[in-house]
Amino acid sequence: ITFYDEILMGPDEKLGEKDCFVLTLKKENNFDKKIFVDKATYLIYVISETPYHLQKNVTLKTFINSYNKLENGFLMADSITKDLEAGTIKLTILEVKIDGAIDDNMFNGPEK
Repeated sequence: ITFYDEILMGPDEKLGEKDCFVLTLKKENNFDKKIFVDKATYLIYVISETPYHLQKNVTLKTFINSYNKLENGFLMADSITKDLEAGTIKLTILEVKIDGAIDDNMFNGPEK
């Protein structure tokens, strides 16, 4: 978890069809991160960050396409698209089990 020194509320912005609140998270000796929150749902829609890069600054955007309501009532992002310089990665979570049983054998390495 990254803790920020300052969180600033910026001017509202429209991203696609969504009107968003904009929060800028600042940390000394680190890059700023912007979080765009959908005004209609108060859920995070986009996270934009510019990490330090060897040759140039590149802005990476993470789009939260949808949320799923879990059996305990919490909302969890279940479809995320990461827009990278070299391409796009889409992550989809198909199943979530709360306090599900985990077989310890799945953490064993391959037999030699």
